[in-house]
Parts: sequence; C-alpha cells; structure tokens
Amino acid sequence: MKQYRTIAILVVSLSCFAFGQSQPGIPTSSASLSHSNSTEGDPFVVWTREHDVSVSTTELGHEFGDLQPLKDLVGSARVVALGESGHEIHEFLAFRNRLLEFLVRESGFTALAAETGFSEGIQVDDYIQGGSADKAVVAANVFSWSAPKAFEENLQLIEWMRDYNAHVAADRRIRFYGIDLTGGRDSDFIESRLALDASLAYLDRVDVALARQLRSRLEPFLAKFNDISYPSLSIAERSSLTATIAEIVSIFKRRRIDFLQQTTELEYARAYRQAVVAENLDAYFRNSPDVKARGRDYRDTQMVRDAAMADNLRWALDREGPRGRVLLYAHNWHVKKSPAQNEAYPEAFPGKPTTPMGQYLYSFLGDQMRVIGFTFERGVDGLKVEGKWPLAALDPESIDAALARVGLPLFVVDLRSAPKVGPIADWLNRGRKIRMNDRYGELKPLDAFDALVFVKTISAIRDIHSSTKAAK
Repeated sequence: MKQYRTIAILVVSLSCFAFGQSQPGIPTSSASLSHSNSTEGDPFVVWTREHDVSVSTTELGHEFGDLQPLKDLVGSARVVALGESGHEIHEFLAFRNRLLEFLVRESGFTALAAETGFSEGIQVDDYIQGGSADKAVVAANVFSWSAPKAFEENLQLIEWMRDYNAHVAADRRIRFYGIDLTGGRDSDFIESRLALDASLAYLDRVDVALARQLRSRLEPFLAKFNDISYPSLSIAERSSLTATIAEIVSIFKRRRIDFLQQTTELEYARAYRQAVVAENLDAYFRNSPDVKARGRDYRDTQMVRDAAMADNLRWALDREGPRGRVLLYAHNWHVKKSPAQNEAYPEAFPGKPTTPMGQYLYSFLGDQMRVIGFTFERGVDGLKVEGKWPLAALDPESIDAALARVGLPLFVVDLRSAPKVGPIADWLNRGRKIRMNDRYGELKPLDAFDALVFVKTISAIRDIHSSTKAAK
C-alpha cells in the first residue's frame, strides 16, 4: 500500500482529509455503535443475522467446529484471498493464521501467499522448510513493509508452518510466497536492488563471465535502484538500466536448459523470477510521478504494483501444480475483485480508480477464486493504523456500521448466498463506504467481495521487540 501510505503521511494533518479525527456529532473510533432492537428499514442487517457464520475466536489452537460452514464458501476454489482494512492489526493477522490452519488441515491448501517482498518471502519459505535462520528476521520478512519490526502474529505463523512441515511427508509440505515487489521498507522501495543482486548471484554460479559483464553494466545504477534515488538518473541512464534488466530476463528465458544442468530447478525458478520482479520494479520507478508536480497521479504506478502481485501469485500457483491451493493475504484494497467507486485517497488518484490485484486475478481465475474482506466496528482506545494514523470514525452509512448492527462480536457472511433481486440485492449492488486505513473508500460490496468478516474490536499487533534487522 505504498502510495496510500505516503499520501496519508502527507495529508493527515490537513482538516479536509482528516477522516480519522473526531468531529462534532460523529463518535470516535473507540466509541461503540449503538445496536437498535428495531430492524425495520434495514433488510441487509436482518438477512445477515439469519445467514451469518458465527466464529468463536480469531486465535490459533482451537477446534474447527465453528469454521466448518466456510467449506461451502471456499468450495473448490484454488485461491482464497483474505483482505484486511489496515496493516498491523492483531485480529486480522490472528484470523489469517487460524484460517490457514483450517484450510491446510481440512481442505488441502498447500501455500500461503502474502503482501510482502518476493525476495524477502524466499527466506521465509526456506525457514518453514526447516532451514536455519534468525526467527525474528524471518518473522519481519513476512511483512517487509514494517521491517525490521517483527510481530508475534507473524512469528506464530512461521512457527506453525515450520512445525507442520516437520511432521508431514515431503510432498505434503506447505510453502510461503511473497508476491509484492522487493525491497519495500516503511512506505518506500528502498532495498529493491535485492532482486537484481539475487539474479546476478545466480548467474555467478552458472556463467561467471556473463555475470561479470552484466554487473559492470548495472554497477553505476544499483545504488540508485530505489524510488528515492531513481529520479536522479538521466533519461539515458534509465534507458541503459531498463535495457540491461530486460536482457537479464531474456537470458534466463533462453538459457533455461543450460542453467538447469548446473543448479536445481527451484534455484533457477527463483532467480528467474527475481529478474522479473526487478523488471517490474523498474517499470514502477519509471511510472512514478514527478515529486515536484502538482496534482500527482499515482494510478499507473499503483497498477504496475498490483499487476505484478497478480502475476507473482499466478507464478506461485504454477509452482504449486494443478492440485495446489493458496491462501492469499493482503490489504482489502489489493484483494478486491473490482475497482473502487471512489478511492479513499482521491488526491493520489484524481482520475479513474486503479485496477486492483484481485481484479487481475479474477480475470483469469474466475470461480476458482474467493475474496473475503475484513471489516470492524472500533479500535481499542488510542489505536492508530500502523501506529501512525487515527482510525476513521465509524460512518453510520458504511458497510462496517451495517455489520456492527448485526450485534455479534465475530462472524463471516457469504454475500454470494444473498437474494439476486429485491432490497438486499439492491443494497449489495450500490456503492457503499468501507474503511481503508485512516479513510473511507467506496465500492459495490457484491462486486468487490464474495464474503465479509466482521470483528467488533481490533487491537494493535504485538511487537516481539527484536533488534535484529531484516535480511539484506
């Protein structure tokens, strides 16, 4: 969510954009919504009360009786995409962990794909396969945007995955994939050269002379291969960098047979994909608007990222084979399968809304994909999204508020089972506000999601207080 996060930092103090600030007549984020016993005029709430799947807990280590009805929702889908309203929320991450365990044990899911850097995700996968590493570093790489911060929830995730793999046959082990662009650190892509370095390191093993030649061409630009320094490159330098990266991708494609004679297929596939990720990063930097321009439009930049994430997820599916099934975890605004009606950050996207990752995925997966969005009522007192931004006040007309009126602390509702005509269908097919970080965006619920998870109260992630820095 780099563009959204950067824009939020720039405008959070401006009153015209301060959705998260207390306003006269609007409850703060920690104020509970009053639940009326009357349901007259609220058919969606009435229907939801009759069709929700009540969930007993978000936490790992419990039986799955309450989650069994979700098998009908999942069906035979190869991808279940679970979104979150904002990053670094305990309940969202804990439910991700529990849902993964359920899908692995009960429905044969084979992998987790997450909104973290592709290169960083490789270290996570190596660890859960039994490799040696500092677990705090690995946990930080489950969500590279916050590196070097490691969360208890992500540590719990990798420890469960590692333990599961240690007790099953090799062909039943689950895998982890980072699908985001490499090198994201706290709102900027500052360590993106990791993808290029990994590709060159592989080429060092299979063709030393070739690697030396390519490295000499890239060396003048590697230190500036990030979204902070890239603008300082001249047009000629950018063209040279782009051409060299494209040549590396081409080399991997045409010399596959040569390379596979010297390394494992997994090593080749990862290195090749690192080059593709570097190519996508280069496109991302090229499409970023001039920081000095007024009315900057990040639409193309964001779509480069979302398209790349969709492509990386498709690569992960190919790796998993025809029987592979993947739980995908990312922000609601990435996983939704249709564009927003109105963006939460119109100053960043002043024109047409962006095309999200979920829409790209849905275009080729269709019914083989389920998209589940997260909603909530309130945060614990003082909670801020990612520790920075106050939560948006609960808008009584929002999807979040409608689900809060159901009156249950934690549940899932399958929107696909809603009536196709009538007031409930009308409600689901109209533009509705939904929380996104410290804002509200607007979307059509049934177009964007197959189901929604609601949790009454959210709290901050639990930091394991590691001083270990993320792996370079």
